[in-house]
Amino acid sequence: MFPTCFDPEPKVLVSGNDFYAFPRLDPKCERLAWIEWSHPNMPWDKAQLWVGYISEAGIIDKRVCVAGCDPEYVESPTEPKWSPRGEIMQKLILRFPFVNSFFVTDRKNGFWNIHKWIESTNEVVSVYPLDGEFAKPLWVFGTNSYEIIECSEEKNITACSYR
Repeated sequence: MFPTCFDPEPKVLVSGNDFYAFPRLDPKCERLAWIEWSHPNMPWDKAQLWVGYISEAGIIDKRVCVAGCDPEYVESPTEPKWSPRGEIMQKLILRFPFVNSFFVTDRKNGFWNIHKWIESTNEVVSVYPLDGEFAKPLWVFGTNSYEIIECSEEKNITACSYR
């Protein structure tokens, strides 16, 4: 039995680009992170990481581009994750108050490194710069390149693999 509020019709939350991947809802169900890119690019060549703020009506009423929108950088962010506090991780690391965002991107050094986004300043900070890959390309399915295993106000401890 479904609750009375269940609507069997899908609702499009974001549109306008050619491809989407890695939809990630934050722990409080207030934000959605995702990767998008346009044809003819492939996501490991050029993509964007977005965070959308979900309204009480269940729609995304505000969007922020976290990575891939600055013409100074051609980057390919991937694998966004929210920390238990709501931070989004992607091989690039981002921070929200009490809920942080992390992700992986090849910004600056050409290697997919973990970064963090600081929402208050819209700044992206490298967590651990290394000439090594902390992610696999999007054609490799079912991978989980890193995981946040402990989270406090002072630090995040992350388990990861790299090559």
